[in-house]
Amino acid sequence: MKKVVKKLQNIKSNDSEEFATKGDIRHLGVIMEGMKDSISFIAETVVGLSDNLNNLSGRVDDMDKRFSSDISIIKSDISDIKFDLKRKVDRDEFVTLVKRVEKLEAKR
Repeated sequence: MKKVVKKLQNIKSNDSEEFATKGDIRHLGVIMEGMKDSISFIAETVVGLSDNLNNLSGRVDDMDKRFSSDISIIKSDISDIKFDLKRKVDRDEFVTLVKRVEKLEAKR
């Protein structure tokens, strides 16, 4: 900021008058200081948001691992259920078998 003020003080117009008055230079310094504060605030906000994003990313990774494990368990359970269902008799076949057994017992 000091370099800018010195450059502004050294610049002269065609009439050999100073380019900017001391008041103008002070005003420019105040504006630059305000911009510096704003940029610092934005930088701090970006760092905070970056930290939040990293935390969320970690949580999503943990959830992904957990869901992946849960899905593999569900797949295994479904496979077991399918195997068990193949070994079972459906309702109509069961009724037919009951009738046959009743007829055989009746003949005895």
